[in-house]
Amino acid sequence: MSLVLILSLLASVAGYAYYQTFKAIELNVELSEGAQYYKSGVCVDGEVHHTCEGNISVMEENGSYFLYFEDYDATDGPDVWFYMTVEGNEEDTEKVEDEGLLIVTPQTEDGRAEVEGTFSIPLPEDYDPDAWAGLTVWCEDYSLSMGSVALS
Repeated sequence: MSLVLILSLLASVAGYAYYQTFKAIELNVELSEGAQYYKSGVCVDGEVHHTCEGNISVMEENGSYFLYFEDYDATDGPDVWFYMTVEGNEEDTEKVEDEGLLIVTPQTEDGRAEVEGTFSIPLPEDYDPDAWAGLTVWCEDYSLSMGSVALS
């Protein structure tokens, strides 16, 4: 009986430590006066038990584009990334990972989507805002949507 108790305790401690590695960072970023909204949308929940909330916009300033996240939060996961997608609300691995545009998050050490709050992410210099109509919060380990946004 005590062996079961010890193993349960160790599993709990290990699970908590594992969860802490995915803990999101929070940033508060204000928009500059020169930033213009190009398109925007509201984050919707992904597959079962995966939530996503916040407003996400494609913004333009001085000829450069960036994503602006307001009050963003999504379910944490082991290998979550942001992908621009041709359509909004994508849940198909091929459409997300193979056809989507990976957006690396500079605020995290490895570029994963482990952020929450209000923040911005610069988009590539050759980014064409008319080519992408959505953003998917994607877990590559499990090939599933944590949430998505249809941008209009």
